[in-house]
Amino acid sequence: MLSVYKPSTFSPQPSNVSKKLLKECQRAHLKAERERIRIQKEYEQEQERKRKILEKEAKLKEKQLKKEEEERQKEEKRLKRLEEQKKRDEEKEAERKRKEEERRKKEEERIQKEQEKKKEEEFKTKREEKQRAVLLGFLVKSETKKDAPTSGPTSCGPFMQFELRKDMRMAPIHRVSGELLEQKRSNLTKLLERWRSGESVDTATVLGLRKFGRTDYLHELRTRQHIPLSSPSTWPTAEQAQE
Repeated sequence: MLSVYKPSTFSPQPSNVSKKLLKECQRAHLKAERERIRIQKEYEQEQERKRKILEKEAKLKEKQLKKEEEERQKEEKRLKRLEEQKKRDEEKEAERKRKEEERRKKEEERIQKEQEKKKEEEFKTKREEKQRAVLLGFLVKSETKKDAPTSGPTSCGPFMQFELRKDMRMAPIHRVSGELLEQKRSNLTKLLERWRSGESVDTATVLGLRKFGRTDYLHELRTRQHIPLSSPSTWPTAEQAQE
């Protein structure tokens, strides 16, 4: 048996249905708009957060780079100061060594000059001592022996004996008289004492007429410091003997 569908007797009015649908559509649209705005806002917030993070990281990186640059510049300045200080120290050390070397050379030159001067003085002293010794050799006093002819044979060993004959005389020890010889010795002694003490400077020293520590012989003759002497015959002649 077939049932027959019978439509409901209630049927809403078309105006009420349209209004309801419109309101639902409006609510859905508002909800979707709010959701879109929320999502947009969250997206913008996320982007802002990321931007701030990137900006912060950039600032930190810039700050780090700036700090590293400052440290690098400080290190360069420190190394430069150390290099300059090292250079100054090396220059000071070189200057000190140069001055020390100059002082050492001057000291060596001074010592060398002193040694040369000392050697020269020693040589001069020895030369003067030798000259004085030679001069003193002439001043050695010997006892005056009386002139007495000796006769008779004398022992001469394996050689022939010398005999003094009647017409012969023995030569005296000094041909100059004893008084004159003593005067010459006295003069030489006084001259030697003046040389030793250096009391006076004679004209020969001023004129440069000294040779080997003593005056030139011609200068002594011209200034009469030395007077040549002459002595008579050793023995008187026969005529003088008769007189």
